[in-house]
Formats: sequence, structure tokens, C-alpha cells
Amino acid sequence: DQSNLTNSKRGFCLQAVYRHANAEWSPLNQDYYTCSLQGIPAGWRDTYQSGIRCQWIDVTSIDTSIQSYTAPLYSSLNPDGFLCEGTPQPDTWVRTEFNTTCCSSQGCCGNSNETQCCGGEPVDRAGCETWEGAQEDNVSDVMVTLPLSGEGQVTEKCWNSTGSWGEKRDCGLKLHPKGKYLTCNKPGQQVALKNVISTDFYQVIRVCEASIALRSGLACIWNDSLANVIISHKDEPRDVHFICPPKRDSIETGGRFAVYFGPLFTELSLGDVSWSSIGQ
Repeated sequence: DQSNLTNSKRGFCLQAVYRHANAEWSPLNQDYYTCSLQGIPAGWRDTYQSGIRCQWIDVTSIDTSIQSYTAPLYSSLNPDGFLCEGTPQPDTWVRTEFNTTCCSSQGCCGNSNETQCCGGEPVDRAGCETWEGAQEDNVSDVMVTLPLSGEGQVTEKCWNSTGSWGEKRDCGLKLHPKGKYLTCNKPGQQVALKNVISTDFYQVIRVCEASIALRSGLACIWNDSLANVIISHKDEPRDVHFICPPKRDSIETGGRFAVYFGPLFTELSLGDVSWSSIGQ
């Protein structure tokens, strides 16, 4: 039962933070850079990250240890009509089913009189004569596949737009069959994969943090890797040093990692990579 895999976002501050269209109809300067005056000029966009609240859906409960999981991801925009998709009705307010809530932190709703918290007050939306069919392009769904545990973007096939060579690429690697969920006994301290050896030239070894809750590696991008090393010569062992993942919380107590590998160029042969032990 995955019925709890939902999330909603009822409000946000819309700001123009990035000009992506270098065209004469896109202004070089714009006024929409604070929550007091919101908007998006032509050719500009707002940018969000996955860490912002309500920007993601927690799928931890889905078991992908044996097989991948595919399901539709459904999205509905402006379901309560707070954004007017039609003709605004000046000085007209419509009562909604929502009430204001207060947050506990001092000043969390702003410091001006206009933004003070008032819990339990009814929320109105601006009157609007909505266009016919306005909701038709507000809903969408797409099939999404959660890969096997430990796999992800970096284990997917490389495309022309992503690049297919170099140790910093975030595609075209494989989760090592003997490195899916390993333990290092000194969280926060330097450890090493000892005597790493490859049967072929120019192989990339990437070490990623692993999750205790998921019991699998986290297919990390290059920026988040614990180590990213090129094994240039075959049959010549070397140590791969990295920091044993530290404790994050009472569940993720650290000390778990995974190993990914692949050829430096996707056109090269995939070598057989092995190591003797985990030490210092």
C-alpha cells in the first residue's frame, strides 16, 4: 500500500533568480527578487532544490532490494484556485476551507505588522472569473521507475548531453557486486580499500556513502563521492583512501559505504576490479 506517498505545497515565494533565455525580448534587469514583489519576467525562471520542504516525496518504504518499482507520478497544480487563471475580480474575496497557522519561532512569519502570525483565522483568495478549461493543463502524470537498491543516475546509460568519458561523469558506472554495502569501523576517520587491482587499464573507482535505513549504497554523483580514483595500470595494486562516513543521526550512525566502478571512457573495456581488505 503506497497510498501515503503524497506531498503538497500550499504556498511559496516566486522570484526571478536565473535568466535562461539570452534574447532581446528577455530583460537584463528585473524587479522580482523579493517576496514583497513576486513575478517572473519573460526569459527568467525560479530555481528550486530537492532539499526544500514539499519539493519531494519520501519513497523509503518501497522495497527495491529484489526488483525495481514503476508507478505513475501524478501532479496537480493550483487545485484550490489561489492563482487566478482567468480575469481577476478587483476588491472581491472568496472564503476558502483553509485557516492560518502559527509557527513557534519568533519572527518566522516576518517582522512587519503585515506579516505577523494569526493562528486560526480564515483564509480568503482573490476573486477570479476562471477561464473555461483552465484546469486541463494543470494536471499531469508520468511513469517513474525506482531502480534497484544502490543504483541510480550514475549507473544509468550515458547520453550525448551528459558526456560519456572521464572520472567526473555521473553515468555509465556499475555497482560492484562485492561492494554493495560495506562497513568501515572508524566513522569520521580515514580508511582505505587495500590493494585495489584491475584486470584492465584506466578504470574508475568511486566510493559512495551507504544508508543503514536502506541497507544499500547511495549512487553518488562526483561532487558527493568519498573517493574517486583512476586505476591507470592493470595488475598493479594501489590503496584507495577515503573518510569513513560519520554519524548523521540515531539511525544513520555512519560506517557504511559502497563501491562503484567503470572504464574511464565508456568505449573502453570494463575491467574486473577487486581489493584485499578494508583498513587504514
